Amino acid sequence: MPESPRALRPPEGVDGWCDVRTVERDDELLVLLRSVLASGQYQSGGPAVAKFVIIGYGSQEDYDRTDVAVRDQAHAHDARLREAGAEMGVAGSPVQVRNHNGTDMTVKSGSFMSSALPVAGFTIIEAATQEEAVHIVSKTPCAVAHGVVEVWPLQESP
Repeated sequence: MPESPRALRPPEGVDGWCDVRTVERDDELLVLLRSVLASGQYQSGGPAVAKFVIIGYGSQEDYDRTDVAVRDQAHAHDARLREAGAEMGVAGSPVQVRNHNGTDMTVKSGSFMSSALPVAGFTIIEAATQEEAVHIVSKTPCAVAHGVVEVWPLQESP
């Protein structure tokens, strides 16, 4: 965690300040983040909001061996993320596109990346820091069902 608390100023009609470290339940954090993001009102000099690409990896076999109650909690967490504005979807079949020198486009079926686990899905979230993004996705189905979740900061291109 950072040395000093990171406070977000809630929009009009939402009382008080919040140190994200003091939020005890994920739903409280998501409600606060959703209200702050929707309002566009941030504390002067406060944290900038960044986008993160989330890639979830997991097998059906590992998912099936995870306790049903844990899976249900993870899916409820995903539903709250979607309510808060996260863009989320299950991975379909990819294609690889190459267009070397802009003159010879080729398309090939299949993934370029290789992994011990199949890609299960993608999400785009907003968070103030990568640490916060990690916390937000730590309770998603891939994270709790013996899979892996990658958090990629999405940086602006020049």
